[in-house]
Amino acid sequence: MNHDLRPRPEPPARPVQTRLVPLTSVTLLLLLLPLLGVSYYALVAFERKLLPEIEQKAVRVGLSVDGEIRRALDFGIPFAKLEGMAPFFAAKLEAVPDLAYIAVTARDGAVLYQHGRLDAQQREYLAAETAEVLAAGTPLGKLIPHYRLPAVLETLLETLSGAPPAPPAARPDGGDFYRIALPVGARETDGVIHLGIDARTVAGQIEAMLLDIAIVLAVAVVAAFELLLLVAVSGISEPLRQLDALLQRLGRGDFSRMLAEAARDRLGRLGRSLNAQIERVNAGYRAVLRSQAATVAERAKTPPAALAGEPDAGAISASVPSADSPRVAGLIPVRAAAFLMLFAEELTRPFFPLYVRELAPSIDGWSRDWPAAWSISLFVAALALFAPLASACSARLGRRRLFLCGALLSGAGLIGAGFAGGYGELLLWRVLSALGSALAFAACQDCLFDCSDSKDRVRGAALVAGGLAAASFCGPAIGGILAERIGYGATFAAGAALAATAGLLAVRFIPRPAPPRQPCGGGEACSTRGKSTAKLLGNPRFLILTAFAA
Repeated sequence: MNHDLRPRPEPPARPVQTRLVPLTSVTLLLLLLPLLGVSYYALVAFERKLLPEIEQKAVRVGLSVDGEIRRALDFGIPFAKLEGMAPFFAAKLEAVPDLAYIAVTARDGAVLYQHGRLDAQQREYLAAETAEVLAAGTPLGKLIPHYRLPAVLETLLETLSGAPPAPPAARPDGGDFYRIALPVGARETDGVIHLGIDARTVAGQIEAMLLDIAIVLAVAVVAAFELLLLVAVSGISEPLRQLDALLQRLGRGDFSRMLAEAARDRLGRLGRSLNAQIERVNAGYRAVLRSQAATVAERAKTPPAALAGEPDAGAISASVPSADSPRVAGLIPVRAAAFLMLFAEELTRPFFPLYVRELAPSIDGWSRDWPAAWSISLFVAALALFAPLASACSARLGRRRLFLCGALLSGAGLIGAGFAGGYGELLLWRVLSALGSALAFAACQDCLFDCSDSKDRVRGAALVAGGLAAASFCGPAIGGILAERIGYGATFAAGAALAATAGLLAVRFIPRPAPPRQPCGGGEACSTRGKSTAKLLGNPRFLILTAFAA
């Protein structure tokens, strides 16, 4: 039987259709909807917590005013002839900025004492409220929430928490003010105390919280996109592409390639099974070659070794099949790891100068901002000095181990900096973080060279730079909010946790490097590298960019 092992004509490229963009869009939309719901619920919860606090603060001011008026009435001073009320009210308004005005009316609604923003329209509201308070004999007025959940969620929340139902949403009464009125008098109600809460002040606090919620939402969406890109490409798109390319090779009778690395999921099991079948086919093919060479040698009295070295040119490999080298898609895990690594470092940027000012000793004649500038300069200088050392360690430790070591060192430096006992200790921890960052980003650079060639290296560099740019946006945006809510030390600890997560992600997803290249010993490759270096150093635009980049 004649087996034709010559390679068949290669059919047109038929890439596997993974529909990555629709899949990513739908998944991101499904993530965005719950994030929007949680954000709106946080806004509702904040408003319902804020308004009662402001209301209680206003009521305490009103009770304080009522106590002073009652004390004056007990001394026999007529209610309509109290002295010093305007300065007294001014002091109260200065102590409580949420209040816009304080006024006291008589039983007929006439304003006896007032201080703050009170126009003619507000006076009409005060007269009507005076009549209502005198008729009821109890305080009047309540700050009503503006934002509400859907009716079903409101009912569920009331059932779970046991809280009373929230009043219907309404705009503040009296124009731009929430108004509270309390009766005043020793034995009988002599008048009414009115307190106006500026609705714009309340809205400003809610808008500030809304801005924080929007920042957290934007950071969550960007982080979700980065991690979703990792899962979609490394877990779905790239394994399917590799399987498709391998099956097309096998369909053409080409058994000279195997999958570079197989995961532990179902696609990984399929890939390992195909690799085993390829090894079995190639082992059988080599056995057939040896048997054929021995038979021919026996007939022609030719040594078998002479014939075994010249196998018939075919698509089946006579040697051990090689694995496909990683493509630019292999940089997606590098992008995700670099994103988390820089995210961890950028968390501290908004408050780091303030944090250094707390630790740095005061120096006569020097501004307190200088120690912060020195610490930042030391970090950058150490990063530049450690970069060559990190590149030298890459070949010895490997990309994954190098990144993991860098991430752990950077995390340890962040933890130490967050709980440093003094300025000198802080500087030492920052140097350790610089060493970790140098190791991690050296590993990223080596992965860039492993997963790309001269044709698509710019594309690969842009891919990694996109993750770094996203981290530069997310880190400072969320770092200031975290420092305000949980403190400086806890924010440093959060950065350390992100750095450790980046290291674990790198160990799990970063592809293994291609076989090492042959070292140049003065040959053509070394000569080409020397010419490229000389050409680069002779480019004035490159030298200007390098000199003035900082």
